[in-house]
Amino acid sequence: MSRQTKAANAFFTGIGSTKRIVLSDTLIENMSHDEIETIVAHEIGHQAHRDLWRLLALGTVTTAAIAFATQRLFSFVHQRTASRTGIRGAGYAESLPMIELVASVAGMAIMPIQNAFSRYIERQADTYALELTDKPEAFASGLDRLRVISLADPDPGRLEQILLHSHPTLNERMEACKRYARERQSA
Repeated sequence: MSRQTKAANAFFTGIGSTKRIVLSDTLIENMSHDEIETIVAHEIGHQAHRDLWRLLALGTVTTAAIAFATQRLFSFVHQRTASRTGIRGAGYAESLPMIELVASVAGMAIMPIQNAFSRYIERQADTYALELTDKPEAFASGLDRLRVISLADPDPGRLEQILLHSHPTLNERMEACKRYARERQSA
């Protein structure tokens, strides 16, 4: 990955015998053993919770919803614009730009729901990593190091978060680590 970017990344991927956790060389080179351990634990959390299957299920449902919405919206827009656009109907090549525009609008409308579910999954994987390793300081430090390496905004605006982000903010995730550490000390 270092040939393409200085950013660091880790992810869980694959189904069946192709399952694996991928760590970028930039992550391995810039993090301590404990930080890497907590990040790997987070990725193990995705496997333990079967997140890939949950995201595939969500993707299937949202794709069907986008297709349905596109068909309905295209019909609505076409009825009102056919005389001006000259588009004969959805079965003709000249309708493709309008179909793409309508599909894009439908997809953007559904994206906040997909992102909210993804952020929920990421919080669960974070909790799993904290409970598995019991190293909240290392996890918070690793997240902060990811922020620095990847030049990430630790606290984007709320609207940006809702519309565009699949992960909780780095500040939110680091605060969850601190909260876990406080709860562990008081227990």
